[in-house]
Amino acid sequence: MKHTILMLMILACLLTTCTLASGTQTIDISITSSGTGLLVTEEIQYTHDQEEPLQHFSFWADTEATEVQIILVGSNTPIPRINNGNIYTANLTTGNLSLTQGEQASYQITYHLPALETFNKVLQRETTSLTVTYKTKELYQGEDLLQDSRHHIRLYLPTEAPLNSVFIGLVVILVVLLMFMVLLFIRKQRQRTRKILNESQELLTTKKALLLSILKDIEKQHRSKDISDDTYSKLKEEYKQDAVEVMKQLDDIEKQ
Repeated sequence: MKHTILMLMILACLLTTCTLASGTQTIDISITSSGTGLLVTEEIQYTHDQEEPLQHFSFWADTEATEVQIILVGSNTPIPRINNGNIYTANLTTGNLSLTQGEQASYQITYHLPALETFNKVLQRETTSLTVTYKTKELYQGEDLLQDSRHHIRLYLPTEAPLNSVFIGLVVILVVLLMFMVLLFIRKQRQRTRKILNESQELLTTKKALLLSILKDIEKQHRSKDISDDTYSKLKEEYKQDAVEVMKQLDDIEKQ
């Protein structure tokens, strides 16, 4: 259906000797965020410099553009247009919008794009001034640009890819939860370590008292001649070493 309309439009141009826009223009392009994508608004100031009346006005838009429309500034009625690939052609004969030589008109073109890193534009005619603004920041300004010149303008660095507020909020919540879990883990580890130390100190203290008691008992039995000198020496040396080791462990705990 679109191809049929395009063929009819071209045939009508041939029969009526109509012309496409071939004058000069200035373009101000404003790009803003819209949902998860971009909203592009092009303000075109066009001056017709041909003898033949201007009946059709063409412009270029990215292949991924959606909801494309063109209106005459001051009017809220979209101008009928058809497209062939990236080229959109608006029919100015509808509503008696044709221009004669020397006349000027201001057109507003709007369309949506996905969240691209680079904005692309191909000029359909000589352009005295082209300005591209992204979120109030001027990214590009060119003058005396030729017809069919191509412009590729980076909107942001790859590391600056736009993040919606929901994603940022989720990241913040995750970071806070992670910090809370880390602090909770550290606190539990400290409590567990402190408990282990307390239990170890208590056990070692009991073991120390038991070993000292055994040494006293061995000494008592030796004095009463209940055990031989040889047995006494072996038992005393063994339990004495155990007691010294326990006391060293207790000293290490107390230094912590």
